[in-house]
Amino acid sequence: MSRMQQCPYCHTIYRYRDIIGLKGKVQTCYHCQKKFAVRKWYRCIPVIIACILMTVVNLVVFHTSKDINQGTFIVLILTDAAVILLSLLTAPFFTRLVKTARRQK
Repeated sequence: MSRMQQCPYCHTIYRYRDIIGLKGKVQTCYHCQKKFAVRKWYRCIPVIIACILMTVVNLVVFHTSKDINQGTFIVLILTDAAVILLSLLTAPFFTRLVKTARRQK
């Protein structure tokens, strides 16, 4: 996850903005002009992990606190929103670019 995705053929690095702008399942590399497939279903992994983590944290806070005031509730909502936003911003790092299978004639 620490680096951006590369073309599976020529290893040209795609920037964050380029990965967000990928539309469709098959793309053409801007450097070598070869086609590759885009796998986006991995993007849901950080969002699911963040949702589960924040649900557990919220349940623990609600269960252990005897009295939750409005300030605590607002802090929980803002923290949840920040974690979900962070997970959505890191989602493009989980996009995979793979070689397409060539058809035999």
